[in-house]
Amino acid sequence: MRLAFPLWLAALLSAPPALAQAEPEVVSVRPLSGTPGTVVRVRGRGLDAVRGALVGSVRAEVTGQGARFLLVRLPDAEGGELRLVTARGLVRGPTLRIVDDPVITAFEPDPADPGEVLVVRGGGWNRPGLDVFLGDRRLEPEGLDDDVIELRLPEDATTAVLRVETPEGEAERRLRVLPLLRVEAVREGVFYPGDPIEVRGEGLAAGMRAELVADPVRGAPTEAQGEEAQGEEPAEPPTSPVRVRRGRARFAAPELPEGSPGGWIELVDRHGRRRVLMDVTVAPEAPFAADEVMVSRQCGREAGQERCRIVLTGRGFALGRPVVRWGGRPLPVEHADRERIEATIPPEAEGRHRVVVRIGGQRFRTGPLEGAFVPPEEGGVIGICGECD
Repeated sequence: MRLAFPLWLAALLSAPPALAQAEPEVVSVRPLSGTPGTVVRVRGRGLDAVRGALVGSVRAEVTGQGARFLLVRLPDAEGGELRLVTARGLVRGPTLRIVDDPVITAFEPDPADPGEVLVVRGGGWNRPGLDVFLGDRRLEPEGLDDDVIELRLPEDATTAVLRVETPEGEAERRLRVLPLLRVEAVREGVFYPGDPIEVRGEGLAAGMRAELVADPVRGAPTEAQGEEAQGEEPAEPPTSPVRVRRGRARFAAPELPEGSPGGWIELVDRHGRRRVLMDVTVAPEAPFAADEVMVSRQCGREAGQERCRIVLTGRGFALGRPVVRWGGRPLPVEHADRERIEATIPPEAEGRHRVVVRIGGQRFRTGPLEGAFVPPEEGGVIGICGECD
C-alpha cells in the first residue's frame, strides 16, 4: 500500500530548522514544460533553505542550489504543481508540464503569410540544441519561451512540414503558407463608380473581389424605440469582381451606397486577406452644374513679373492632380482641392480658346476665353459648362 505522506518527506519536514533563516520565496520558474530529465531553474529568495522538491506527488532531484536559485530535474511522471520542501512546510510554485517528446499543438496564424512572424505553440522545448526546420530549410527563432517559439517565415516560404528537433526527440506539423499577396503599383487618385482600375502585384489570383469601405453615411435615419434610437442595420459593402491576368488585376470602382460621401477600396482574396489600395478613393458622381462652377481671369505683378492665372471655383471637384489646357496648351497648376483649381497662363497668350480641365473621372470646359486678360478689378466672373463635352 502506498503511503499518502512519504517517509522521506516526513523526515525532511521534521529536521530542525536553520537559525534566522527567512521563508523561501519563488519568483520565477523556467521552463514550465519539458521532457523527463529537463532541468528547470527556479529563481527566488532563501532557496538555500529548500530540502527537497516535488512535481505533483513525485519527488524531483535537486541538482544545484543557492540562496537565489534552485535547479530541479523533471521526473519521469505526469507533471503537476511544483512544491519545495522546507523545514516550515511546503512552498508552492507553478504547474509543470512533462511530455515524453517535444510536441507542436498549434500555429498562429494558421494559415500563415510569407514573411510574417509565426508563433509555434507546444512543449518539450530544450533550449540547448534546439533546431527548427521548414521543409529542408533551417529557421532561426526570434523568440523562445517555455511553450512558444517565434519565427519569421522567409518571403518565399511555401506550405511544408515544420519540424522542431531537440536532443530528446522531435515534433512536426504541416504548416499551410498562403501564396504571397503584394500590391506593387496602382494608379492613384479619385475614381467614380464604374471607372476602370488596374492593380499590379504578386499573388493576385482568381476569386478576389474589390470591396468598398464607405465613409459613414451622413444623416442616416434612425427609429426611436422606447428610450433608445437605433440606426439602420449596416448593409453588405459594395463589391466588384476582379479579373486577374499576368500579374494584373482589373475591376470597376464599386457603386457607393446612397448618401455616402465616398470611400476607399480594399482587395480581398479568397482566403480573406485584405490589401488597402493606398491613395485610391471613390467619390460620388461630380455634383457640379453650369451655374455652380465659375472661372475668373486674374492678372498682376508678382516678384517683378507679369503673371496671369485662371481660377475655377465650385464644389465637388475630384481630388488629385488636374490637367488644365487652354487651346490645347497645358498650363502649370498651382493649386487644386475640392472647391478650387488655379492654373497659370502666359500673359502674352492670344486668341479665344476654351479651358479644358480633366481630374479623376471629371472632364469639363469653359466657353471661349480671350488670351488678353484684364486685371481682376476690371474683369468679372463668367459661368462655365460643367456638364457638356
